Amino acid sequence: MTNFETEKQSFSAENFESAIGGAATDILRNLPGVSINAEGQLSIRGNVGFVVMLNGRPVQGDPVTLLGQLPANSVEKIEWISSPSAQYDSEGKAGIINITTVRVTTDGLYLQVNSRFGLPSIENYGNAQSQKRYGSDFNLNFVKGKWDFSLGAGYLRNDQAGRREGNVITYRGDTATHFPSRGERSIDEINYSGRFTLGYNPNEKNSLNLGFYAGVRDRVRTADILYFDNHRQINGIRQDSFQYFNANDQNRRGDFVLGSIDYSLKFDSRASLSSSFLYEYTMLGGPTINRNLGYPDLSLVYQDEYNTNDNPLNGIRWNLD
Repeated sequence: MTNFETEKQSFSAENFESAIGGAATDILRNLPGVSINAEGQLSIRGNVGFVVMLNGRPVQGDPVTLLGQLPANSVEKIEWISSPSAQYDSEGKAGIINITTVRVTTDGLYLQVNSRFGLPSIENYGNAQSQKRYGSDFNLNFVKGKWDFSLGAGYLRNDQAGRREGNVITYRGDTATHFPSRGERSIDEINYSGRFTLGYNPNEKNSLNLGFYAGVRDRVRTADILYFDNHRQINGIRQDSFQYFNANDQNRRGDFVLGSIDYSLKFDSRASLSSSFLYEYTMLGGPTINRNLGYPDLSLVYQDEYNTNDNPLNGIRWNLD
């Protein structure tokens, strides 16, 4: 079901069967106006800089890292609020995306288990290793009287085969330098996460909720490229050629932990009091390894680089409304 209001659009996850077994990002890719580029940047109608909320709680970390670790089967609906209230407007000029996870409203036990398997690639593009695509997740929810308990976890392996062929030519005066190349450009990606929530509602006026989420995203891009005929042409005359092998691995890892506790009190009038405490930890980063080697003698090392890049976040948020 899809609901449209003046300032809010709501999309039910059950409408997107193609995302079953995947992650929350697979649902977002199906929403109108939403795009995720090759670098993993999320935009809505070309705009970036918005707040991502999980069950109504704002998250400060990287949106794609969080959504990529949340199984699609654990998502009940996604809301896009184009005109946020003053409370969040300064943080999300492009709006708010609110992810609501699956919850059972009636007493009883609810269990959902899903699995996903991918067939072997039709074309491997000469990659050194075959691609692996499989995953599984579960949602367990128990509701009894005043108590609401839920538990969930998911694992997803989603590799992509790839190949690059190119030729770069640079000109300087009467000299043209050619860099023809070909080789592997593949991606290995693993996502796994877990969540736990506990709710206690002693009566219609009081509500207490505890939540915990954690996940890891490990993405490795391999670019093993052979520069097989590097040569110069001076005044159209070809010079001696040179070849080398460039082994390049770029690892982008994202770890996150979210813990929250919420309390709300409704008065006899229309007034209400709510308080929320949120702790968040994320670590984005990973090394890039770049090596230029001789070819076919790979034991000859021309260049060996190791660069790392860590982007940590350790924050606390408390709201009183």
